[in-house]
Amino acid sequence: MSRIAPREWLQAEQFLASPYFNRQSDLLQLFRFLKPFYPEFRQAPEAELYAAVWPGQAPDRKFLNGRFSALGRLIDDFFYYRRCAAGDLRLRLAADRERGQTSSFVRSCEREIAQRQAQPLLDAESCGQLKFCYQQLYEHPERSGRESGREEVDRLLHYLDLEYVLVKLRYACDLYARSLTYEEQPRLALWEAVLEHAEALAPDHPLVELYLRLSRLFMEKRTPEAYLQVEALFYRLAPDLGGEDQRFVLIKLCSVCNYLLNYVDRSFAQKLFELFRFGLERDLLMEGPLFPDTTFLNICIVGAHCGAYDWTNRFIERYEKLLPPRLAGAAAGLGRATLLFRQGHYEQARLVLQDIRNPHIAYQIRIRSLLVRALLGEHLQHPQYLATIRATVEAFIRFLYREPDLSAERKAGYRHFARSVLRMAELRSDGWSDPAARADLIQWIRSRQPLMLGDWLLAQFPPVP
Repeated sequence: MSRIAPREWLQAEQFLASPYFNRQSDLLQLFRFLKPFYPEFRQAPEAELYAAVWPGQAPDRKFLNGRFSALGRLIDDFFYYRRCAAGDLRLRLAADRERGQTSSFVRSCEREIAQRQAQPLLDAESCGQLKFCYQQLYEHPERSGRESGREEVDRLLHYLDLEYVLVKLRYACDLYARSLTYEEQPRLALWEAVLEHAEALAPDHPLVELYLRLSRLFMEKRTPEAYLQVEALFYRLAPDLGGEDQRFVLIKLCSVCNYLLNYVDRSFAQKLFELFRFGLERDLLMEGPLFPDTTFLNICIVGAHCGAYDWTNRFIERYEKLLPPRLAGAAAGLGRATLLFRQGHYEQARLVLQDIRNPHIAYQIRIRSLLVRALLGEHLQHPQYLATIRATVEAFIRFLYREPDLSAERKAGYRHFARSVLRMAELRSDGWSDPAARADLIQWIRSRQPLMLGDWLLAQFPPVP
């Protein structure tokens, strides 16, 4: 009884009170009598014990030891069934082996194997459980005959290989996604080490095929066609994927789709919007109890870009309370400003941006970029903000030069964008009077990246009379 922690007393008493486990009422009474003396049970007065549990029974040391032994066996049963009910395979098998229950141990292994192998897709966790089961069966003395042992070793090695390939492919996708974000040169050796093995397993294991094609999407070609093939495979397999695999692949597809949107084809905004909605419907984008602020802002940008204004507004109202507390105010403000800007409410967007106090460094570039655009929007409607735009653009460019975490390509893209805004504001101040300068600026914008920023700029030019 001293093994029972105080928080487990109620569970133990309920176990002993259940007629399914214990039909001897005196053992429950004995347990209740001894409980107040925890942990020094030997201090319980014997006379009071007999009077409370066995009234009229003459003191008998042999009888008392027998009842104590019976209670001890019941408490052992309590710990055994609690481990079985925990749902952890390793705990259940360890409990069976400790009690010498070979048949129960073997049945547990085989039942777990059958359940895991019946799954439509085997993930790394399932492979680990299968590997563990075959290892336990092989090591068990009653199951270590020559033929059965060889068969179990073969299966053990198969699931060991499968788990290894899945883990390596996930790791490779993580590294290559990072190389896409930070413009790093990916390390080919890791991918080449697992490639041949993965190709051999892919025809029989759809999850390996999905991870293999996802890693190739990062490594070999980030073309729209290759992306659409991987996206279609993901949507087809998603109902059978575990939550962690769904989340992992979804986030990687979002990063590639965002790249294609900014640098290849603006129509991928709708694809990215659909991916985000898929993740929100299945709670795949949460990080514990909080919603990531970067994902929150990206959803606001893409939702507004696709014209889903009401949906984006509802999204902001629902998820702003789940943002990290330190970043919630700035993230929600920037999200609302983005939505107002896309709706053409430039002055309101500027006021919201200017009201954001002490924004995190990660938000600085988004805030400055959007502020430049909002000022240009106001200037195009009422050409009186040229001096303000010039000062804001110059401050933005100085900020870009000082920012160490931006790649050279992104810095160049934002600088070209800022200069395009200034040139466009100057043309508007002149009443669009210079057709050659206008045509030159349009050509300049079309030749620069990222496309998503240029898309809005080009739409602001008035039609040629």
